[in-house]
Amino acid sequence: PMLMTMLLALVLPFQQAVAWTIVPAILLIVMSLLQGMPLDRLIKRYALFAGIATLGSVVGVYLLVWVEALWLQLGLALVMVWYVAKAWLQSPAPPATAMPKWQLYGLGFAAGVVGSATNAMAPLLMIALLALHQPRLETMQVANLCFLLSKLCQWLGLYVGGQWLFEWRDT
Repeated sequence: PMLMTMLLALVLPFQQAVAWTIVPAILLIVMSLLQGMPLDRLIKRYALFAGIATLGSVVGVYLLVWVEALWLQLGLALVMVWYVAKAWLQSPAPPATAMPKWQLYGLGFAAGVVGSATNAMAPLLMIALLALHQPRLETMQVANLCFLLSKLCQWLGLYVGGQWLFEWRDT
């Protein structure tokens, strides 16, 4: 959704570009959640983290609906530049160390805010999840659970905010 949002924002209002990515993203996420650990066990194990990321998503949707699109586009651009620069300029990653719980949950919340406001949830979310040192498939399932909850928050927030696809307020 991150790259697709940037491309769509070239020809559509930013909030509309975000809205157009919701349904395809949900379909892909649901299909990927069906692989690996049973969903009920995944939710029990990561409910607190996913819940905190979802709270961040609610804040992000509020920003998406009420903040001027230019600021959100700037935020998306900054996250993209940071993500690309980090990948290109960073030396090989040192071994990951355990992250304090408050920092882990703080990154989860921040990922939710950034994800719902700009569709750029993945960079922050993956930093937090990789610090958990879980198997790759489990890490991807947790990320997809957070992505799904974020997309559902976006859909609900845009719908309730009266900005679902074609009914847009000028901000």
